[in-house]
Amino acid sequence: MTGAPREVLTRIPLLAGLEPSAEELVRKSVAYESLPSEMEVIRAGGEGSRLIFLLSGELAVLRDGRVVTLLDAPRSVGLVSLVDRGRRSASVKTLTPVEIASIDRDCFDKLLETSPTFARHVLRELAHETRGLYDAQFDMLESFDDFFESPNARLIPGPYEFPPFPMSLFIMEDDPRRLEALLPPGLRPIPGLGGRYLLSFSFISGGRSAHPQAAGRVFAYQEATPFIPCVDSLFRPGVYTPEVYPDAYLAIALGREIYGFPKRFGRVTLGDRHVELFVGNRLLLQARWDAERSVEAAPYAEALLGSVSPLGALPQPLGGLAGHLFALANREVVLAHGPQVRVFVRKQIPAANSIGERTLQVDQLVEVPFRLHPMSEFTLLENPALRFFDPTFFVGGECVAAFRCRLGFTLGAGQVRRDYLPEDLGASAGLLGRVRSQLRRFL
Repeated sequence: MTGAPREVLTRIPLLAGLEPSAEELVRKSVAYESLPSEMEVIRAGGEGSRLIFLLSGELAVLRDGRVVTLLDAPRSVGLVSLVDRGRRSASVKTLTPVEIASIDRDCFDKLLETSPTFARHVLRELAHETRGLYDAQFDMLESFDDFFESPNARLIPGPYEFPPFPMSLFIMEDDPRRLEALLPPGLRPIPGLGGRYLLSFSFISGGRSAHPQAAGRVFAYQEATPFIPCVDSLFRPGVYTPEVYPDAYLAIALGREIYGFPKRFGRVTLGDRHVELFVGNRLLLQARWDAERSVEAAPYAEALLGSVSPLGALPQPLGGLAGHLFALANREVVLAHGPQVRVFVRKQIPAANSIGERTLQVDQLVEVPFRLHPMSEFTLLENPALRFFDPTFFVGGECVAAFRCRLGFTLGAGQVRRDYLPEDLGASAGLLGRVRSQLRRFL
């Protein structure tokens, strides 16, 4: 790239509307580069010697070798270390082929000294970054709302009710053998679905327990959940959840389970035509789509059912009939008396005396019934794609289709369908637990 149109640079907020003298300084000082993917642009710990402008393509920001966020064009990169003269706090590499422009520290300092417009842009961008940190801090504080009460952080009993909330659903296709290996004994893949599984992103508000102890408390959280379609030993269909990713700190820190769902702390962010899942301090995956299209319930169901089947769209009139049956079933009076959705989890609780080698006090297959509320606001997400940034993650594959709607549900009490512990081991664990309980009463 030997040059860039003036309008490309002025799309960068820091360089928009500069005085003529400042524009001339940028024009004389700016350097342009075209870089391939997987190339390092900034190294953590290095000196902040230049300010980079991403003109096209995508960059990945890494800490300790793990992706923590993505940067899209157009935008500036590396501003903070130019302002505070500090070392680079993270590495940046190209995720796709990119075009960048850059100015050195001397040009940056002269712009700050001579261009009031540039100085205001820098202040505004730093304020925007600070506001983002404030918002993230507030989101973290909200994540401490929970289903527990003091003393002893007791779990408030259910059932738990969640009024309709926005949910995005991505139909994925992975290696069938990989998915089958995740299913615990007693569950098998649904025949004919191949490697199809579901990945949902839920933005829940107003969740509450129907139990009198809840005293009107409501809870809000966000969650990502993979679901693997399966059948149990009685050939009843359902979905298996290997683990869920809520932004609920206390539930995870305490190790308390709501009906046995294995949880890891996750953070889901929704942007303009994309959603991301962060686990710990790294970006685990990102889903994108090009456009959104609102539809009625029948075509929504027809498209959803067609995407779940490896055979593709359902033939007519079968597809239309399935869609109309869904529209009829998606009513309060039908859902209140209709079948529940079975969600299976493997509930595992370590023994209290487990030191070193992990021993389990509880190892069970639990069936959790979900009673769905009527769905609404049906949306098709067009041309979706999903990228995984951790190759060791237990699921992967390609995105087949994506959908969004408003969905609510009531979460009922789980039922144990299979106990994986040997009978004598389970009895011993129970006996030890009772002995410890009696000792605590006297000590």
